[in-house]
Amino acid sequence: DDAQGETARRGVGEVVKLLHGGKYQFGSGGAQASAGSAFAEALACSSSGGDAAADDGDVQPPAWARALRPDREASLSTLELASAHPATSVQVKNMYKTWEPFVAAVLPADDSASALQAAAEFELHPTAGTFAPRGGANNVCDPDKPYSDSQTLNVRWRGGEGGEAWLVIKTEESQWSYKLLAQG
Repeated sequence: DDAQGETARRGVGEVVKLLHGGKYQFGSGGAQASAGSAFAEALACSSSGGDAAADDGDVQPPAWARALRPDREASLSTLELASAHPATSVQVKNMYKTWEPFVAAVLPADDSASALQAAAEFELHPTAGTFAPRGGANNVCDPDKPYSDSQTLNVRWRGGEGGEAWLVIKTEESQWSYKLLAQG
């Protein structure tokens, strides 16, 4: 508490004694001393738990996130949806020992109007987030809610003409592609 009885605001580094995301920071080495603090501050202030993108409308995604294209030859499987079973989910897992932001989207099978319409008939959640390093990571703020190295993505077909589309999930290092097939 400060002199006026108000609680002083402390940074994440002060609270966790310079331990950020499993990486120690030693000494007072100028700029190096705060190398992970921006990430830790953003992570500590996040209420999404890693399954939603930040709400910064003016922040451009990195180039790797803007270049989403299905890898048709490395498709993991075909996910079939129908009126009787309009929803499915897939789980993807981070295989790297680093925090990995991801983006996900449903893309049309080609540039035709019918393919664009078919892709618009799908809902996807979440469309962005961050994987913890391989094996997960402890949550210093809430030990009962560790950070996960995997993410379940839910796909729902809203109905319509049906058709083919692609579900693409991408990090800077990895990509997962699933063919979506919807039939009424």
